Amino acid sequence: MRRFYQSPAFGVLLVALAGVCVCPISAQTAPPSGKQEHPGAWLNSVQESALNRLFSPPANSPGYAVALIKDNRFVFAKGYGLANLDDGIPITRMTSFHLASLSKQFTAAAIALLILDHKIALSDPVAKYLPEVSKYGNRLRIEHLVYMSSGLHEYTDEPRKNGAPWMTFYYFTRDEAIAAALKPDQLEFAPGTKWAYRNINYMLLTRIVEVVSHESFGTFMHGRVFVPLGMLHSQINDDSTEVIPHRATGYALRSDPRVLEEFAQAGVVIKPGDGWARLYNSR
Repeated sequence: MRRFYQSPAFGVLLVALAGVCVCPISAQTAPPSGKQEHPGAWLNSVQESALNRLFSPPANSPGYAVALIKDNRFVFAKGYGLANLDDGIPITRMTSFHLASLSKQFTAAAIALLILDHKIALSDPVAKYLPEVSKYGNRLRIEHLVYMSSGLHEYTDEPRKNGAPWMTFYYFTRDEAIAAALKPDQLEFAPGTKWAYRNINYMLLTRIVEVVSHESFGTFMHGRVFVPLGMLHSQINDDSTEVIPHRATGYALRSDPRVLEEFAQAGVVIKPGDGWARLYNSR
């Protein structure tokens, strides 16, 4: 999907004993340090010490924002590690994390809302809303996008029009990725016959939401999902130039062979060794 912000270093982890939340933890909802409204309202010192031992990363490294929810209330909220290694900015409960593919569940929720509104159906042909896929016929349905069984080619398997790599160092838009993925005239396999994880499926789902709702995906998500759920610090990051307060930078281990290989494939040479490689995401 179009990149969803919240935004880190490693990530945001929320343990929901009764409920789920994926927004920065506001000062109004998180337990103030050292304050207890009534016995058992927050964690005791032994429990908090156990969490600190579990999540505290090595010095000067990326980390996590951790929250614990019980009975729809935050009983613990704390940041561990750094959100930005260059400037030594720590992760706090207000740090904004880039959720990447974890955001697909929100795209699916948008589709579910349109189904509940009786505006679309899982059995609808994708071409009904996106004429550019009509060359694949009516056999390609919304359900195939949702359940990763479309047979569509992944955009990263196709060359970019300008010859640049499909990598976050080289800015590209959702629509550019869709155009590349739809270039082949034949699907990889008949829809519904196989499962294959493809980001393009959820990119197309965001376009369907826009066509049906007559508004941008970000606007739809804000009004129908984020505001009703009280996720007032959550947003769809569909503008790479936008300033996002408390944004965390992403990192990967410089010694990870997969990191070196992916950089090399994109023509980016990094120095091997210990430490962290900064991952710049411009999508």
